[in-house]
Amino acid sequence: MCIIIDANFASDMSAHPAEPRYRLVREWIQQPEPGVRLVYGGALGTELKKIHWFRNQLVEWDRAGKSKPFTPVALAPAARALRQGGLCKSKDDFDTLALALVSGARTLCLQARADKALAQDFKNPKIISPQRGGVYETDKHRHLLSHTEGCPAWNGLPPEAKKRDQRRRGRRR
Repeated sequence: MCIIIDANFASDMSAHPAEPRYRLVREWIQQPEPGVRLVYGGALGTELKKIHWFRNQLVEWDRAGKSKPFTPVALAPAARALRQGGLCKSKDDFDTLALALVSGARTLCLQARADKALAQDFKNPKIISPQRGGVYETDKHRHLLSHTEGCPAWNGLPPEAKKRDQRRRGRRR
């Protein structure tokens, strides 16, 4: 599995890089073992790229194969199903939840006190399944990083969405 970092967490991570909860996440992503450890995309990817320090980190992590972007096209079917399903308490985080479903990520780094609805949705087995999601908020949640060993890059992505995503990414180069 891999992680998703919410924009508020990323913003604080850039402002307080030495704080243990952020340092642990950064060190975990940058481990020398190969494999994708962070996924981002959709509206969340756009928000993350607005944070200067984090945008630079994403470029570095993408080049090192530590992170993987997902296009809005790849996330759209899952986000649409979540929007229409009526189970989500969070009304503007469908892309983040879709990213978890499409990528297989089951750990969300989040300021849960600031976004209780997203934290509840991410831990709801009716939304994130078959494996439940966990929310990493402080270094007390480090166990969520220790069981996470990288990410199956196309886990759960329908073949047609995978092809569209690859074609679209090829056009941008």
